[in-house]
Amino acid sequence: MKIAVVRYRTLNIGDDIQSLALERLLPRVDLRVDRDDLTPARDWGEDVRWVVNGWYAFGAHKHWPPRTRARTLFVGLHANDPDAIPRNATDPIGCRDPWTIHLCARHGIDAWLSWCATLTLEPAYGPRTDDVLLVDVAPNDLERLPPRIAAGTKLTHTVPRDCDRVAEATRRLQLYAKARWVVTNRLHVLLPCAAMGTPVALVRPPNSENRVTGYTHLGWRIADAPWDEPRPCLAPDLVHAMAAPLRDAVRRFVDS
Repeated sequence: MKIAVVRYRTLNIGDDIQSLALERLLPRVDLRVDRDDLTPARDWGEDVRWVVNGWYAFGAHKHWPPRTRARTLFVGLHANDPDAIPRNATDPIGCRDPWTIHLCARHGIDAWLSWCATLTLEPAYGPRTDDVLLVDVAPNDLERLPPRIAAGTKLTHTVPRDCDRVAEATRRLQLYAKARWVVTNRLHVLLPCAAMGTPVALVRPPNSENRVTGYTHLGWRIADAPWDEPRPCLAPDLVHAMAAPLRDAVRRFVDS
């Protein structure tokens, strides 16, 4: 049996963070296929177990929904319209958010709420820094922060396509795990921080209702954030409970 996953060549390193989180649940990875060109998957046989996660839009990716003889598990999947949801899946679709599961329900597609693979990241232990990281926070939102927080280190999840993506995703997780505070408008900063136990404040991005619904309670709002408390975490038991079904589904799938 071979195990396959999706890889990315986008400008957003958050895509690779969710892939890295998924791969940590697997005993190994034998095959990787580009999310935006799934042509190689057409030649895979029944000996391949393919775990598919991520964001999908109809017409945006070559050969999506996929046509393959590989046994496929969809988990942590977000679709922006019903035509982007696979209709011939053997197993129910594991949806990343309530938006996608509602799309499935309205169109008679068997689905369940798996949430995102990044919530399965392990809590971080060990020494912490005093760093405040501001990830893609807009200037007008910086003005809403206390001055000592707004003076933190500014980062972006926009990266060159040709960077070492695994190394960069790993480096980002290490930074977020050790930070005193992270402020972001990125879903795949919010969720890893919540999973690893790093205090995180979410600046809700515009037009994001379909992606962030169900997750906003995992981060602090700027107005309510206890900036001076030592590592104030929100609901770690809830994060663990949200992550458990996806983790279990992946384990059963590769063991079957």
